[in-house]
Amino acid sequence: MLRGAIWLGAAGLFARGLGAVYRVVLVRLVGAEAIGLFQMAFPVFRLALHLATLGLPAPVAQMTSDALGRSRALQSRQVERAGLALAALATLAVALGLSLLTPWISQRLLTDGRSVLAVRALPLWLAPAALAMLLRAAAQGRQLMADLALAQSVEQVARVGAVLGLALLALPRGQAAVAAAIVLGSALGEAASLFFLAARLGVLPGRRTLSRIGLHPSRTPGRVWVMLLDQVPVGRALLHLAAPLLLLQLVNNLTATVNAVLIPRRLAVAGLAPAQATTLYGELMGMALPLLYLPMVVVWPITQVLMPDLAAQAARGRWGTIRHRLGRALALAAAVGLGSMALFLWQPARISELLYGAPHVADQVRILALSAPFAYVNHTLTAALLGLGDTRTPLATFLAASALRLALIHALVARPSLAILGAAWALVADEVLSALLNGRGLLRRLSVP
Repeated sequence: MLRGAIWLGAAGLFARGLGAVYRVVLVRLVGAEAIGLFQMAFPVFRLALHLATLGLPAPVAQMTSDALGRSRALQSRQVERAGLALAALATLAVALGLSLLTPWISQRLLTDGRSVLAVRALPLWLAPAALAMLLRAAAQGRQLMADLALAQSVEQVARVGAVLGLALLALPRGQAAVAAAIVLGSALGEAASLFFLAARLGVLPGRRTLSRIGLHPSRTPGRVWVMLLDQVPVGRALLHLAAPLLLLQLVNNLTATVNAVLIPRRLAVAGLAPAQATTLYGELMGMALPLLYLPMVVVWPITQVLMPDLAAQAARGRWGTIRHRLGRALALAAAVGLGSMALFLWQPARISELLYGAPHVADQVRILALSAPFAYVNHTLTAALLGLGDTRTPLATFLAASALRLALIHALVARPSLAILGAAWALVADEVLSALLNGRGLLRRLSVP
């Protein structure tokens, strides 16, 4: 577990560092308005992505790890095959639907019609992102953390170069074109990660190592249906486990989409012009909120290793080991969260000025800083619950927290005295409630092995 965490931690540190530089350069290059247009389209992409992956990545990782923990290599390969097949079919359907709905999404759903170009480019991002998620899940289930770490670095390097290059070319064409360029650059980053993982895991055509995940060169096109039929029972088991997760992800992304629609509309009620509302939304979601998650580079690798490790330990009945490792992971998350909160409360204006040249974002950063300990601990709690096979608690928690967040956004953002700061307070309340409810759920799960 420690070795895998070190690999992911090193890659995460590199990716987060590069990502921070990238975000700083991008904001200074294109401005908050273009970032706002991209952030409006991004929840639509996330919703499409989770529809395309059917909630399968976590169950694929968990079932693969569980099968390998029981020395059932054939079963692990069947899980990976079934997951990839289901995701590929769903991705085709969702990409087609997204293409057909682009005019309605950009003109009716979102508040700024200039988002149409970004929404139109989303299907190009969807395909590589969905398949890469399944390959990452397969690697995570096999605890191939070095491959995961390298894939993360490849994706980040490719995305940064592609986004900055395309955004620079799109600048003369206006803010809408820049937002679309960010989408296309992100798609190229996911494609690079996809091909890297496919090569490392042996799923590229003609490779002799296809058997590493159970996809053999002998599977000719005429035998594809036979292969798919072989995976029907495994696919049903995956979908049964994935159903609550898919619902959670759909609600999550529907909530994010509602945020992208509701926050600018409530800002308009507070008396702000549409362009100003888009700019403030971009500052909150594209500048202040990413700052909150920047220190997650320390916590994220632990959670990525923790989920398959807990699944394997639970399969062996080692509950003492589970409690010990959970305690260490939660202590680290809490320590990082408290340190981050102190830093962001101490120097929010200086950090915002240094990174974005926008010291006025400090008020948003200061409020969001209060949620840092809860956000980092909740991230770890969710990974632990999923690793132990509990998908219902995170779903129930998210439904309750999302309802609270939306209610607060509706009530607070329309107040001229708060405006966008009301949305920041709503995000804080969301994280606090989520950590408390998931913590209670984990205690109950550990009390009944």
